Formats: sequence, C-alpha cells, structure tokens
Amino acid sequence: MHRVQQPRSAHRTDHGKPRVLPQAELEHYCELIAALKLRTTNKQGW
Repeated sequence: MHRVQQPRSAHRTDHGKPRVLPQAELEHYCELIAALKLRTTNKQGW
C-alpha cells in the first residue's frame, strides 16, 4: 500500500525528447491528408 502512495513526477516520461516521426511514416500521413483534402473539396476549386 505504501508503494502506491509515493509521489510521481509531474512530467511525461518522454519529457525533453522531440516527437519526430520516421520519414516513411511522415510521408504516409501526408498522403492520407492529401487524399482526404481532395475528397472533401467542395467542387469549386478551393
């Protein structure tokens, strides 16, 4: 019971580390966003 009550850090475990995606994963997300953008255009060229 004593171990459960110990104070914890107020920061995330990855505090201070950049959140960088691998290049392949970043490109995949960009392709998905571009496809969604094309699909949701309002046919007026926007």
